[in-house]
Amino acid sequence: MIRFDHIALAADTLEAGADLVRARLGVKIGPGGAHPLMGTHNLLGATGPDSFLEVIAADPGAPPARPRWFGLDRPETLTHGPRPFLVAATDDLDAALAAAARAGFDLGRPEALRRGELHWRFAVTANGAPAEDGAAPLLIEWPAGPHPAGRMADAGLRCAGVTLRTPRPERLRALMAALGAANLFAIAEGAAGVVATFTGPGGAGGTLEPMMEALP
Repeated sequence: MIRFDHIALAADTLEAGADLVRARLGVKIGPGGAHPLMGTHNLLGATGPDSFLEVIAADPGAPPARPRWFGLDRPETLTHGPRPFLVAATDDLDAALAAAARAGFDLGRPEALRRGELHWRFAVTANGAPAEDGAAPLLIEWPAGPHPAGRMADAGLRCAGVTLRTPRPERLRALMAALGAANLFAIAEGAAGVVATFTGPGGAGGTLEPMMEALP
C-alpha cells in the first residue's frame, strides 16, 4: 500500500540543512520552492527516477494559517539540529489513513497542496507533529503521471537503506503491517527517529540521522 518516496531533512533554516547535507553526504542539494499553506520552503535533489532528498524549513516570510508540518513549530523537533523524516507514497491516501486508523494510529488528515504546477496530497496531523515521535512514515499521494523527481537536479545520491528507530518496535511493526509494508523498512529499538543511508559517486554518500546533541 505504501512505498519509499523521499527523505525530508527538517532544519531551522535551509542553509543549516544544506550545510549538513554537504557535510554528511558530500553533495550540494538543488533548488526547491515554497509551500504557502504550510509556511515552509525547501531544497530538492533527485535520488533516482521516483525518489528524492528534501531539505525543509519554516519560511520566515510566510506565516501559516495552521501548524506547520514536520513538527517545525514545535521546539523539541529540532533541539539538536536538523532531523530526517521518512515520507512514503501511496496511490490511495484515504485508504492508507483509514487502515492506520483501524490499527489505532492517527497519521493525520489529507491536505491538498500545490507549488506552481505541481500538486499533491499529504497527511498532516492536527498539531503538525509526525506520528510516533517521528518514527512513523508521513504519507503522500502524487497524481498519476511521471514522478516529480524527474524534474529535479540529480547529484548522484541513491538511498541505500532506511531504518525506523523507536522505543516501541512492536507497535511500529503493527502500523507498517496495517499499511501493507511489514518488510519495507528496517525497524530497530532506540530513540525515535529515522536513519537513512545514501551512496553516491566519487565517495559521496553517508548517513542522515537524528542527532543526540546540538551542533557546536
